[in-house]
Amino acid sequence: FGVPPERVIDVLGLAGDSSDNIPGVPGIGEKKATGYLQKYGSLDAVLENAAAIGGKTGQNLIEHAANARLSRELATIET
Repeated sequence: FGVPPERVIDVLGLAGDSSDNIPGVPGIGEKKATGYLQKYGSLDAVLENAAAIGGKTGQNLIEHAANARLSRELATIET
């Protein structure tokens, strides 16, 4: 994914995973999610900077922040 192992769930939180019914944020795929995580460091930091990201992607991050957090929770494996 291009991120450390502990950030893979953040990639899935942003991009989702249709095979596991994880919704993610519309318009964000793995490549874009990885880029934002490399720039901002975490899912929460990406969501905090949604206004700075701007455009349709920034708007989707604002509108679907709850889905992104839920998606991260769904992608997390409890041990």
